[in-house]
Amino acid sequence: MKERIKKYLPWIYVAAIVYSLSVFLFLIKTSVLNSLPFTGFTEKLFYIFAIPTTQIAQYSGTVTMNEFGSRITEFTVLSEALIVAGLGIMMILVIAPFLLVKGYEKTDPQEPNKRSFSWYTGAGIMVISLTVSFLLMTVGTAEYFSTNEEIAEGRDKDRLRSELLALALDATDKMTLPHQIGGGNGSFANFVDERGERSYINIEDLEGYNSEYSFKFLFSESITDSSLTIIGISNNEGNNPEFINANGDSGKRQLSIKVNPYQEKMYSFQNNEFTN
Repeated sequence: MKERIKKYLPWIYVAAIVYSLSVFLFLIKTSVLNSLPFTGFTEKLFYIFAIPTTQIAQYSGTVTMNEFGSRITEFTVLSEALIVAGLGIMMILVIAPFLLVKGYEKTDPQEPNKRSFSWYTGAGIMVISLTVSFLLMTVGTAEYFSTNEEIAEGRDKDRLRSELLALALDATDKMTLPHQIGGGNGSFANFVDERGERSYINIEDLEGYNSEYSFKFLFSESITDSSLTIIGISNNEGNNPEFINANGDSGKRQLSIKVNPYQEKMYSFQNNEFTN
């Protein structure tokens, strides 16, 4: 058993050294480097062991944004990107393989488990490179899915707001119409039903309302002559799974718009998910 483990000892040593070095650098960074003026450049050195050309891509993005904002990109930004990319390429593709091969050449065939300093250096660089690359890929993948979720959530909210505002405008137009053409004669609570009796405005009377909506809409019970609240409920999950929606569902995204045609602020949106 010991003999089987011995052949992996050099790599175990490398892993231990890399781990110890990572902890040391983390402690140094959090306690010292954050107070230094060149912290931004030390952050870039992280990419030396990962994907060096990332810095060139970031530089291109910075130039594009600066041109859009009519700003000048300083030469130091390019020089730092080139230094980091050049060091990274040299370290990963030239220095590490060279040291590793040299280390194998210097290894005594009689004692294969005893490796030279150059082998440990080359192997350490390669292990660090692979580890950092894996971490960046993991973080990047997580951010990608998180961003997609945020985009989908934002799109859903925007559509819901848009539909609510369209219904609010329809309700305002409807209440201003006279009774003779189906309006409220200037009031949300002064409509006339089929029996000729006074009634409140009905959401189904709005021109833009469609029961086949992907969203569900209803009026709140607190309708007055001059104010009305329209509630919109999405089919997608909201931010509060314990929230009880106005239509009896639970945990769905819900927004509402308060309509006050006689006020200076005629329309105001509210997020209802944390109010009950």
